[in-house]
Amino acid sequence: MLDVFWSWLGAQPPANASFIGTLTGSSLGLVAILLGALFNAHLNRCRDDRLREADRIALASTLYAELRGVHQSLVKNAEYIIAEDLSRDAVFSIPQPVISAMPDLLPRLGLLSTDTIRKVLDAYIVAQQYLDDLIVMGGLLRQARPDGRQVVELSAQKTQLFDALNKSKAAIIQDATNALARYLF
Repeated sequence: MLDVFWSWLGAQPPANASFIGTLTGSSLGLVAILLGALFNAHLNRCRDDRLREADRIALASTLYAELRGVHQSLVKNAEYIIAEDLSRDAVFSIPQPVISAMPDLLPRLGLLSTDTIRKVLDAYIVAQQYLDDLIVMGGLLRQARPDGRQVVELSAQKTQLFDALNKSKAAIIQDATNALARYLF
């Protein structure tokens, strides 16, 4: 087959051979350009995937750290109040949990899986409703902290209820941190 093509090409006048050579060269050039563009697009997609994964890990790390802090605060506060053995007339103060990173990270939350997003949002809602739940339990709202965070004062008679509330909220937050931990390790 190739012999026939070469014979046919040799029989052509010089003008036709020049045209066929130019057509062949430009066709090969076009194929090379297309292959180069496709390979470049592949490299760009791989780079974008790596950057997206790094952004996902940074987002999960930040949310994990903030939620771990809220979780530890709830657990430590409950342990401390229970261990204190307060008199029934005593009053103790509970500060509002610190939530500073989440509002800035909300637009990037879509990098996580839907299940993780739901658990993280549940945890933040629980943390934001914490003082409201303490007020429902009979606490009094105060703004006694220099940093502007609100504080609820609660009677020592409510320590068992306070402990149960903190444990239930800590469990929800722990569930969110467990979901975020998948992205970290």
